[in-house]
Amino acid sequence: MGLEILLVDEEDILSVTKDLLERNSDYQVDCVKNTERAKQLMDEKSYDVLIIEPFVRGVPLDFHAPTVEVIRRARKKNIPVIISSTQSEGYLLPLWGLVKNFDYQAVFEKPYEVKEMEPFLRGIAG
Repeated sequence: MGLEILLVDEEDILSVTKDLLERNSDYQVDCVKNTERAKQLMDEKSYDVLIIEPFVRGVPLDFHAPTVEVIRRARKKNIPVIISSTQSEGYLLPLWGLVKNFDYQAVFEKPYEVKEMEPFLRGIAG
């Protein structure tokens, strides 16, 4: 059985990433563009992985509480979190230092190939 993945990103690339993940593997991907819908789906369904873009256009991460809340909710349910961002991990780390209990398992800088993510996802699938 494949992984159930929740992909949260406001970018139009969302459907392309979903198609690549589903085409290249046995993954089921639900895509949403906002944190409210992400929280609703997390309450309705069990996910194996959360892939999330932490930035909302024009809003710095340390002020975007809904994104942090989705990540914390995932971690409380022991769902691994993948950060998918146009920013590098080196840029993001100082910002995340301002956010308590901000926990993630991997960072993939956009644009990335789904094959870069595959070893991580296979590790989760066991």
